[in-house]
Amino acid sequence: MKILGRFANRPYGNFSRQEIIPSREGIGKGNLMKELKPKESPQRQRREKVLPLVLEILPGQASHGLIDIYEPGSHEGKSLRNLCDHTLAKQNWSIEDRQLVDDIMRQLDGGILLCRGQDVYDLAATYAEMEESEAGEKYLYVPVRVIKPQEGGAGAKKFSS
Repeated sequence: MKILGRFANRPYGNFSRQEIIPSREGIGKGNLMKELKPKESPQRQRREKVLPLVLEILPGQASHGLIDIYEPGSHEGKSLRNLCDHTLAKQNWSIEDRQLVDDIMRQLDGGILLCRGQDVYDLAATYAEMEESEAGEKYLYVPVRVIKPQEGGAGAKKFSS
C-alpha cells in the first residue's frame, strides 16, 4: 500500500496513534455534525409526512378505472386488499362508476388484484408512489389492476370431430 506525504518513508504498521488519527484543530463547533448528517430520501419523507392516498382500481386492460381518495392517515396500517374491498363495497357511486364496479366485480370472479406485479396483501404504503397534482399538492398514488385468467389457452381441451 502506497502512503503519501510525511509517512512515505515509514512502514505501514509503524505509526504512532497521534500520526494516524487526524487532529481536530480547525474544526469549528458543530461542523463535524453537519458533515455526518445523512440526506433524507424521498421514501423517508413520504413515510414521515402524512399524505392522502389515491387508489385506482383498473378492470382488465382498461386505461382508466375506479378512483377513491383516502384522507391523510385513514389508510395507515391497512392492507391494500382491505382498502380495495372497502372501495368496492361503497354504494354511493355515479352511474359510470357503478359500471366500472360491475366490470371489476366480474373480473374478480376467478381473478386476482395486482399492484406492480405483486399480490395486494401488504400494507398500502408499500405500494404507494408520491405524486404531485397540477395545483402542487402531494399525494400517494396506488394503481391496482384486476386480472382474470383467460379462458382456454395451452391447457384447454381440444375437441375431436
